[in-house]
Amino acid sequence: MTKNKFDIIQELWRESCVLVDHEYFIEAIPKLQQCLGMLEMLDEPEAKGRVMFELGCCFLSLSWYNEAVQIYSEYLKDFPFDTDVRFFLASAYGSMKWTDESIKEVKIILDLDPTDALAYHELGLCYKDKGWYNEALEALNEAKETALEFGDQEEREIIEKTLSKLEADMGKREYDKLRVLFLLAVLMAMKKKKR
Repeated sequence: MTKNKFDIIQELWRESCVLVDHEYFIEAIPKLQQCLGMLEMLDEPEAKGRVMFELGCCFLSLSWYNEAVQIYSEYLKDFPFDTDVRFFLASAYGSMKWTDESIKEVKIILDLDPTDALAYHELGLCYKDKGWYNEALEALNEAKETALEFGDQEEREIIEKTLSKLEADMGKREYDKLRVLFLLAVLMAMKKKKR
């Protein structure tokens, strides 16, 4: 007796989930892609979405950001209000230093869910990458406040660590600016003495 497509898809799904659970992402990807290909022929958008989500997580775990962007962008065509996938997409963009695209996705998340502390955190990281330290500080402070009200302990710790690092970086930048100004003043004074 031959297996029907649905049984084959279920078997592939179970095998790939076991592989992902054991962090064998490279081995899981072809099974997930085969599963996705078979689902294309069926009208099962929810199942297709679960496979795409898992496939994207594999790509992110392997730092295959282009592939993650491609699969998450495709997923969001069918599920545009999924803030988790949108966050993963923003993170992939951020990892590739495509900060404008990441900022766009994070702002969509915050429009959909203004209580998402990690979205404010990601926004702060993007602003920092662009060199916009004041905006980064503002976004991270918003992340901290949001996490205090809506987040969990792990989120608060991540945000606090990033905020502390940003404040230290900003302090060092100010110190470096003052040092440069001081050296410039010394050089100008030396130049005046020579005249």
